[in-house]
Amino acid sequence: GNYLGAVRRWVELQHATFKGEMVLCVVDLHALTAERMNADKLRGARHAMVASLLACGLDTDKCSLHFQSQVPEHTELAWILGCITPLGWMHRMIQFKERSQQSGSDPRLGLLSYPVLQAADILLFKATHVPVG
Repeated sequence: GNYLGAVRRWVELQHATFKGEMVLCVVDLHALTAERMNADKLRGARHAMVASLLACGLDTDKCSLHFQSQVPEHTELAWILGCITPLGWMHRMIQFKERSQQSGSDPRLGLLSYPVLQAADILLFKATHVPVG
């Protein structure tokens, strides 16, 4: 699904942009909102993601690829945006509502603030296009 929906388009887009104009990141901070995983497993998963992206044809001579967690501006901008985002807006998020209603579920703040981090990811690089799968 990821290849057909997103990665294939990214590979095509890298040939249509100027060198370094296309910025992609492995969203390892977003991964922290998923099921709990230990640090070694997360580290392995993020390296496997990079290997998969390169195997699918992404060329780091034509696009910029980084780990989200290694660019502190992602979290810095997310913090600033979070400070000015009304909590009511965040409570409208479907995934958070669904997890909150599951019996025995205790959703984390990271899930609630996930859209703020997404916005920071986009705004940080002044993106004009956000290809998704």
